[in-house]
Amino acid sequence: MKLLIALLLASVLGAATDTAPRPALLELALAAGHEAPEGAIWRFTLTADMGERGRFVARYDGARPEGERWMLVEPAEDAMSDDLRRSWQGLSGGARRGTQEQEGENAPRRGVRIGAGSGGLFQNGDTSRIISGDVRQLSETPDAAVFAFTPNLGNDDGDAGFSDQLAGEATVSRNGPYLRRLRVYARQSFKPNPAARVHSFEMVMEYAAQPGLPAPVLRRMRTEVDVSALFQRQRQLADFTFSDVEYTAP
Repeated sequence: MKLLIALLLASVLGAATDTAPRPALLELALAAGHEAPEGAIWRFTLTADMGERGRFVARYDGARPEGERWMLVEPAEDAMSDDLRRSWQGLSGGARRGTQEQEGENAPRRGVRIGAGSGGLFQNGDTSRIISGDVRQLSETPDAAVFAFTPNLGNDDGDAGFSDQLAGEATVSRNGPYLRRLRVYARQSFKPNPAARVHSFEMVMEYAAQPGLPAPVLRRMRTEVDVSALFQRQRQLADFTFSDVEYTAP
C-alpha cells in the first residue's frame, strides 16, 4: 500500500516533456523559477500535519553537516506514535543513520534532501514541466488568473492512461507574475492497474514571493490520497507548511 502511494507521488513529481505552447502570462510566471546553485544554504521551519498519524514541527539548517540538518522541535520523538515517528524518520533520514554508521559512507542515504540539484524550495523546472498539453484559462481577477491543464507526467509506461485521469489548475499572481498555486487531482475514482483503485488524489503546492530571494518559494505542500489495494483501503494526508525561510547563495 505504501509503495502504491509512493509511486503515485513519484508520478506527479516525475519528469515531463512540454508538448504545446502555454499562455503568455503563465509562461512569464513559470520563467520566474530558479534552480538553487551548488553550495546554496537553506534554513526553514517545517510544520507537518500527517492527519490521523499526528503532527510535528522541525527545523532544517543546511549549514550543518549532512545527517544533522533536521532537528525535531516538537513533540519529543519518544512521545510520538509509531506511525508519526516513522513519518518523521522518513523525512529526516533518522531511521537510516544507524545503518549508515554500520555500512560506511557509501551506504545509500534516505530522507528529504534540500539543496543543489533539487531546486530547494524554489519554484523550478520540475514544477513548470508538469504544466503542459491542453492549457486554457478558467477565470481571472484583477490580481490573478487561473489556468486549467492536463498534467504531463511523462511516465505512463505500465499504467496507460494514468495522466488522462488527472486534472490540473495553476493560479498565477499578476504581481510578478509568479505561480501562486498548483493543484493536481483525480477527476474521478479510477484503477491505475487491475489490483488497485484510486478513490481520490489531490496535491496542492502553494508558493509565495519573499523579498530578497531570486524566486518564489514553496510555502505549503498538501497531498491527500485515498487508495485500495490487496483488499485494503488506506487514506493518507501529508500537509507541510514552510515558514521562517532563509536562503544564502554561495
